[in-house]
Amino acid sequence: QAWAQVIARPPEEETLLRLDGFFRAWAAETAAIVRGLSGLGAEEAEEFAARRPRRWTA
Repeated sequence: QAWAQVIARPPEEETLLRLDGFFRAWAAETAAIVRGLSGLGAEEAEEFAARRPRRWTA
């Protein structure tokens, strides 16, 4: 069943899903680093990490 889902999904959609997962993980890591370095609260750090270059957003 899992293979059927992968085959049915267009390759560009698969790529976008992988990129989305990558950037979500990257944003979480960036938030943790910013929070650790600057003493920002969790919300401010996540907000900072969410501001990524426009060309990377879907």
